[in-house]
Amino acid sequence: MDNDAGRLSEFTSSPEITANFQRQIDTELEAGIKGKPYAESALPQARLAGQNMAASLVSHEALAGYLSPWQNAAPGGNVPAESESLIAPVMNFYGSFEHILTGLGWRYESHDKFLAESSVEDGKIEVVFMRQGIDWKISAINLPAESLRPFINNIIDTSLKEAKQKALADKRQKSQNKQQVAAAKVLKTKTAYKKKIRLKNLTVGKKGKYVFGGANPGVFGTVVNNGNKTVKELKITVYFYNQKGIPVGTVDLFPVTTKYMPGQDNSPLKSKKSRDFGYLVKEYAPRTWAGIVRAEVSDIVLVK
Repeated sequence: MDNDAGRLSEFTSSPEITANFQRQIDTELEAGIKGKPYAESALPQARLAGQNMAASLVSHEALAGYLSPWQNAAPGGNVPAESESLIAPVMNFYGSFEHILTGLGWRYESHDKFLAESSVEDGKIEVVFMRQGIDWKISAINLPAESLRPFINNIIDTSLKEAKQKALADKRQKSQNKQQVAAAKVLKTKTAYKKKIRLKNLTVGKKGKYVFGGANPGVFGTVVNNGNKTVKELKITVYFYNQKGIPVGTVDLFPVTTKYMPGQDNSPLKSKKSRDFGYLVKEYAPRTWAGIVRAEVSDIVLVK
């Protein structure tokens, strides 16, 4: 087999045959993929796969398969096995180049070019011979489009599928990037506007003086909107400290909210306006709390 392949290489021009296969494949790819969703982005990948296919089509074993229709019985009475398909490797290749040409139907197109044709199940194989010096070499092999189509269709389907997956992934990434940009913009706005919210008169109610009528401790204060926007939601975080000045617990309170909360103004806080608040905190404060608190604005939602 190696010797036969070596003899075959003497009569073939692999670069020219590869280029010819590539043209055939590209023509079929472009025709098959045209007008389909994601065709534009899929075509480069399909062409790359087509290049690999063209390279496989020009192997010595494959070339022997294309020429097998003209191949007679080899010396010794052996008959070569027929290829299962036009691009399947031929496992047995017999005889020299001259032996292949035995019984070949061919015609001259010019003094330095002739063509050989053979009918096969899927159409016609056309082998092009070109004169190179005093020798003849195979410079092109034209395969039936039907024989290439299953492989072309597979390349097209795979390329379109990959292009679709990439397009969807790019779309998701673009959406994520857009959301991240929007979130960053909102965060920047929130961070800047927090500085325009003032918490004042923050106190802890003492025993027997609670406006709620019980002996439970409460945190009271006033929130002031010093900015030029309307606040829809405002969350403050209250920190509870022990006698040593160490924070021992926290609670989130919502002095401004448009969600219904009994006993509380549920309207937005307009620009330059203030609102008093008071909350019982016994169930949130740890036992080690010494009645000392600190509060800060931890989140804000502005009216668009």
